[in-house]
Parts: sequence; structure tokens; C-alpha cells
Amino acid sequence: MLLPGSRTRPPPAAMRRLSSAHSVLMALAWAQAGKADKSVGGMTAEQLRALHSRMDRDRDGKVSLQEMLHFSEGLQRELAAKDLDAILEAVDTSRDGRVTLEEHLADAHNQAEAGGGDLGRALEAKKAIEREKFQAADANGDGVLEPDELISVVFPETHAAVLEIRLREQMSLKDKNGDGKLDAQEFWEDGAGALAMTHEERADFAALDKDGDGFIGEDELRTWESGRFHTEEAMRKVIEVADRDKDAHVTAEELAVAAAEIEDIDASFHLS
Repeated sequence: MLLPGSRTRPPPAAMRRLSSAHSVLMALAWAQAGKADKSVGGMTAEQLRALHSRMDRDRDGKVSLQEMLHFSEGLQRELAAKDLDAILEAVDTSRDGRVTLEEHLADAHNQAEAGGGDLGRALEAKKAIEREKFQAADANGDGVLEPDELISVVFPETHAAVLEIRLREQMSLKDKNGDGKLDAQEFWEDGAGALAMTHEERADFAALDKDGDGFIGEDELRTWESGRFHTEEAMRKVIEVADRDKDAHVTAEELAVAAAEIEDIDASFHLS
């Protein structure tokens, strides 16, 4: 939840911190098993076969990119929930296991102060957005967020209505000329002024720009903010290294045989 003036580019969402293919697979496997995320160390061939079975939605013995994405999207809240205790520790100042609107807005204010952001009009605009998110996530309308509701505010990609508010916020923040779309500089600068783009950022922008018009529109921004872009990129790499017969699908055996290669993909990524 960064304000204009911050020089830190925000990580894209709950799944975004799992940048590598191997890390995504590890997180999915442990989330499905109802265990904590253990993204250190390799997955065994047996674990990969078991994960394949859960991803194989049509039970044809092969897993497609779409099946991988469907499976991972179904586990978004489980992945997000693992950080819930730390979030409550920071936000729930009354220590009653729930978060009030006042506590949520105080957290936004504290983050602004810590980040050196504008504490004037920009902060008030940020609080208005956070109030909207809070109300959208408050499913029973009782004015407080239970832990499951809090997930929706902190990880907007897990709640459709909160995600749409997040999209509007980001487009408003970044779209300097008000044309309803973002060029590469607008997309990356996040209201902080011009920043030099890295090669990776240019590559990500080009991949996200599905229609190739040189801009990121609302649907493309939704793909980014939902975390789908990052998960899809990671899963494409899994298929790339595991798909021995190049049929755009991966069998359980192909996945198991590629265990070491999938782990090696991590060398070019980092966990943020």
C-alpha cells in the first residue's frame, strides 16, 4: 500500500513473491496439503507426481497450462492466509483477532509516514480507497474484518470487488495523461517520477502487452494485479523444461523426470 512519492516499486500480489516456477510449485503443493509454505529445497519426483494428479482437472493424464493456472487460482486464499498472523500482529492493535476500520486506516497512515510519502491530499485519497476496500471485504457488514475478510483487503487478487478497487486506484495513480492506458514509463514509475527501466521490466511490459499496442489497458493491468501474469510466466517455464514430446502438455512422468531442471530454474529468479 504505497503512496505517491515512494521510490519502491510494489511487488505485484500474493503470488508475485513466488517468482520462480519451482517456488510456485512448492507453494501449491504445500498449500494443497494444508501445510505451511516450505519453498526451500527441491521437490521430489513423488511430490511432483502427486501435484500433477491434483492439477489434472480432466483426468486425461496430462496437464495443460490452463489446468495449472486453474489449480493455482483456486489456492490463492490458502497461499495468502499463511501470512495472516504477521499481518494481524501489525494491524490489530487491540489484539482482539479482528481489524476495525480505524485500525486499518491507522495502518495506512503509518505506512505513509514510514515510506516518507505525502501526508496531505494524497494520504486522504489513499484512506478513501482503503475505506472502499474495507467495506467491500466486510462480507457481513458488521464494521470489522475477521481474519478471512482481512485477506481480501491485504491481497486484493483474492476478492473480485476489492481487486476492481485496486485496479481503479492503480490506473488513477499511474495514468498521468488521463488517456485510460499506461505506457511503459507510466506503468513502472508508480507516481514517483521517472525511473530507469531494467531489461527484465521491459520484457515483462512487452509480455503483458498482449495486443502489442505499446500500452497496458485495464484488462492487461488486471492480469498483472491479480498475480496471474507471474504465475503464468512461471508455469510456462515448467512446461518448457518438462514437456519432452512438445505437445504443450505435461504428464506426471515428464514432471517427475524434470524435477532437477525445475529446481534449477530458480537460479535466474529471486523471492521478493
